[in-house]
Amino acid sequence: MMIFSKKSFRLVPLYLFYIVAILCTVWASRSLFQEQLTTQVFTDKVYCYLIVPPFVLGISLLDESIKKPCIVRMKNRLHALSHLLIQQYLLATLYLIAWFVLIALFAQGANEQISVIDLFSKYIRYLLSMLIFANLAGLLKRLNIKALSPIPYVAAYILLLLEIQAIAAITNRYGRPARLMFSWVFYHGIAGYVMLTVFLIMTFAALLYRNRKYDIF
Repeated sequence: MMIFSKKSFRLVPLYLFYIVAILCTVWASRSLFQEQLTTQVFTDKVYCYLIVPPFVLGISLLDESIKKPCIVRMKNRLHALSHLLIQQYLLATLYLIAWFVLIALFAQGANEQISVIDLFSKYIRYLLSMLIFANLAGLLKRLNIKALSPIPYVAAYILLLLEIQAIAAITNRYGRPARLMFSWVFYHGIAGYVMLTVFLIMTFAALLYRNRKYDIF
């Protein structure tokens, strides 16, 4: 069974064009904001409103692409879920690789000094957050909550936005950084990796539990 359908590969040029267009815009605005390209790219707003949405669209399309005939050929619910998660996790990995490689190339073109270790650490945190997002969306779909189950990817994205914007508002008002789940993406210490990994395991375990009774038809 193919990991990605042929239709999925048609999105690759669109994703690459989108990323290049965003980075070109940031490049052009460097003199206006008097900030380095990497400083402008690695912010909570760029993460929430520019990096995450195309990923949400991609994993939702992957979910919808698994039709009933495809599910029937699979052994059980776990097999169907595993097939979907492999696709979504792989999309997250490749999508972020494209982002970070292009960021590195644009930064080099702008004669900016970049740390490979710092870039890789950000990549790992961003990747963990997107894997958590995929798990969370799958969990919301299986919770049988009328307001959330029909639109799990939109609901998960709204929760992500609410968390990060609320945490930012609390931090700005009280001067003390607060963290919940996705907001650990912007924590540079070892605790950020630890907490993101913990949430990844928790959401994955909850997803497996709910999937046992989920009616895939």
